Amino acid sequence: MITSPSAANLAAIPMDLLIVRQLDRLKCPSVYTRYADDLNVSLTVDDPVTVQLVLVILEEAAESMGWKLNKAKTKIQWGASRRRIITGVS
Repeated sequence: MITSPSAANLAAIPMDLLIVRQLDRLKCPSVYTRYADDLNVSLTVDDPVTVQLVLVILEEAAESMGWKLNKAKTKIQWGASRRRIITGVS
């Protein structure tokens, strides 16, 4: 099935809002972005516990829409690595 980017973006708005609300509850400064179906959360800390909580937030939000995360495409990039690639851009 082919879906226009505009329709896909409209369909994902409830998920985006849920993710932002849940991230705010973590009390850890973060930035959430989405490009089509690529979700990205940038954190100000390199804390494994916080990262796991963010993964749960993303998974539950996607599942609430009837979607699921592709574990094979899920990547964690730590700040210490310095070079980060997001949606193919370094």
